[in-house]
Amino acid sequence: MHTRLFILRPLAVMFVVMLMTKAELVAGGSKILAVTPMVSPSHGIWNRCLLEALVEKGHQVTVLSPFSAQNKTGISYYNIGGQFDASVTLSFAKLGVKEQTYQIWQRAFEISRVQVKSGVVKRFLVDREQRFDLIILEMHYSESFLSVLTGFGVPIVAINAFGDGQWNWQMIGAENYPSVFAQPVFSFRSSNVANLQMSVRDFVDSAEEGFIYMSLGTNVKSSLLPKETVNSIMQVLGNLKLKVLWKFEEDNLPGKPDNVMIRKWLSQQDILGHKNIRLFISHGGRLSIHEAVHHGVPLVVIPFYIDQHKNAETVVRIGMGVRVSYLDFTRDSFEGAIFNVLREESYKENALRASAVARDRVSSPLEEAVFWIEHVIRNNGSKYLQPASAHFTFIQLHSLDVIALLLAPRLRHSSSFLRCTKQSDSQVSVSSNHAAELVGANFNPLSQTEEGTLSRLFSMLGMFKKLCPTILNLPQIKPLLDEKFDLVIISTFFSQCFLPFGYINGAPMIGISAAGSLGMGMDMANPEPRSYVPNLFLPLTSKMTFAERVTNTFISHLISFLATFVHKPVMYNAAKEFFGPNIPTIEEMEKNLSLVIYNNHFTLNNPRPLNPGVIDAGGMHIKDINEKLPKDLQDFMDGAKDGVIYFSMGSYIKGSEFPEEKVAALLDAFSELPQRVIFKWETEEMPNKPNNVKIGKWLPQQAVLAHPNMKLFITHGGLLSTQEAAYHGVPLVGIPFFGDQQLNVAKSSRMGLAVGLDYNTLKKQTIINAIKTVINEPSFYKNAQVLKKRMRDQPESPLDRAVFWTEYVLRHSGAPHLRTAATDMSWWQVHLIDVYGAIFAE
Repeated sequence: MHTRLFILRPLAVMFVVMLMTKAELVAGGSKILAVTPMVSPSHGIWNRCLLEALVEKGHQVTVLSPFSAQNKTGISYYNIGGQFDASVTLSFAKLGVKEQTYQIWQRAFEISRVQVKSGVVKRFLVDREQRFDLIILEMHYSESFLSVLTGFGVPIVAINAFGDGQWNWQMIGAENYPSVFAQPVFSFRSSNVANLQMSVRDFVDSAEEGFIYMSLGTNVKSSLLPKETVNSIMQVLGNLKLKVLWKFEEDNLPGKPDNVMIRKWLSQQDILGHKNIRLFISHGGRLSIHEAVHHGVPLVVIPFYIDQHKNAETVVRIGMGVRVSYLDFTRDSFEGAIFNVLREESYKENALRASAVARDRVSSPLEEAVFWIEHVIRNNGSKYLQPASAHFTFIQLHSLDVIALLLAPRLRHSSSFLRCTKQSDSQVSVSSNHAAELVGANFNPLSQTEEGTLSRLFSMLGMFKKLCPTILNLPQIKPLLDEKFDLVIISTFFSQCFLPFGYINGAPMIGISAAGSLGMGMDMANPEPRSYVPNLFLPLTSKMTFAERVTNTFISHLISFLATFVHKPVMYNAAKEFFGPNIPTIEEMEKNLSLVIYNNHFTLNNPRPLNPGVIDAGGMHIKDINEKLPKDLQDFMDGAKDGVIYFSMGSYIKGSEFPEEKVAALLDAFSELPQRVIFKWETEEMPNKPNNVKIGKWLPQQAVLAHPNMKLFITHGGLLSTQEAAYHGVPLVGIPFFGDQQLNVAKSSRMGLAVGLDYNTLKKQTIINAIKTVINEPSFYKNAQVLKKRMRDQPESPLDRAVFWTEYVLRHSGAPHLRTAATDMSWWQVHLIDVYGAIFAE
């Protein structure tokens, strides 16, 4: 059986979901099997926080783990064996990266072999004594369990306390960019000083000068350090005026200084949350770093192996601690590090700053993790969260076949390729209904259906070449130069001439994209894998054929080329004329974007990678409570015993301007239907209007779509309209014209809730056939209702999310930590072209 995996994008935890069932699941009171075979005790603590939270939500949890724990109501632990010899961890520190990796893999294989042969595993996973609604798998060297678990036929949510790992990303088809990859910081549990042992609490409470906490985690034991190292540590700690709390795994420590207290086990988060803590001496384990960041405690890090070295470098980079090498450990280096952190105020300040950032969240990490697990249960495995790349080969994922074709000389003369692109649309974004008047452009959306992608692309560039400078010269814009702003919000779509507003105000900038697309430079260097992320200007979905991937790649690179060498120079000249000659380049100002909020949601569009600085807020314009319908419209819809069809081509395409033969085809089709029809018509009268048709110049679209008698929405396929239809569970007939409309209709058709029509071949019978197909075939309504449920199942509303992150940027001085390193890198550095070149040059 082919296992399909995908990533869920909660910031709290790395999730992988394997979809193996079509059974309907219920979130409340589900039976969950958790297989957590990792032998690291710290991982067990992390896992237990999540599992106990699920129990508190009413679920029954059965845990297969190498650790025994006290069973509680709703949770049962079963030991599957497997032990990790802590004495070997110090030897790992002396090995190189390759040797460490091999040794860890070898030991993980040995432990896994013992576990899969245990009686507990046979009882639960082979004999299957119980049935479960969901399986949680700790995905760290645990692939041997997959073949057994997939046989249960239920969704599998995988968790990973490490938070990253190349093998995990490869399994789910997600892109892992070695040049820029980073993970968020979080902690599952809060502190409570009352949980401390009485003797420990008295010790730290009485530390008037403060205290230092030292712990090398659960896998690295201080008691196993070489004797000379322990002696050096004691000499340094004994010379301090501060008290020291040391996690030491023996009852006695000969020569222990009077200011030092040792304990075999300590409640670490409760200690780090104590008001008298001054410094944390740590091994640099991920969970320990998370907890130190959460509580704003500076660090001295002594890393030993695996991710600890990377975590130590992160601590140094953000300025909240220093690193001490274990291999070169000396009394002087240890003492110097401690005094450096204690005396230099910047370490504490940076630690508190990191804490403020880590705590500033829409919801807690644990709440977020529980939400997404229950989301998977509620939505039948949440298959729609899986990127198309999960099914790709390595060649397809990285577009190697496309690159090979593009490098072939014969492509330059390929007429078939140009015919392929001619079937597609490009998008024109307008700032208002009067944009064409502003630039004096003769833009007719009805004629756009007859043009190909390339001609529309150049037409669009020509329009925006005039539009942006024209807006700058409007009389109401000039006074803005004399005002001072704390934040500048700018459209990301062809609007680079407005970027200097952020520069002259010295204010952070946020980009917004109502078009639901990133690109044209203002994209926070977000990855755009052209193997499965379709360009906005093309009517493609994430599941592209080879020819479509070639088209997608070519058009995307062409747009990037035109943006860099055609569009941006025009924008820069317009900006210099308005703001003065001493402004930075467009590229430099683009790098200063703090955040991009774009009109996208994974239920409607294809799952894709997003940087932390890119927030999807698709549908934030949708109202939870709709305005009241006018009485005549309310009565018209209430009395429609066979239902209502709503026809609207949006705010830019006017139905009243359709050619006479197109209007006649529509009205003739509507007159033969039993349903009533609401027609957005922009003039007072409609010649030959059938009795079952009601017209209106302006209509409260969301309230109309929310009416219980609504059966069908005939739309142009605009993004806002398709989002509103999805939110209210209304199936579609799409008549796309330009821009992203073909893309939106194609995606809705693929999801089984729409039928697309070609405006150029629009006839009475094709209209009737499409309407009857959607209304009479139950699957269209059913699929629309499924999408409605998915879109509404979010931890917070899109508008709340957009507002939170906007204010987040203000609270954190532009939030530069949201920008990835790729923002300041050239394209060949991001894609490691220089690295591969050096490798192959050898």
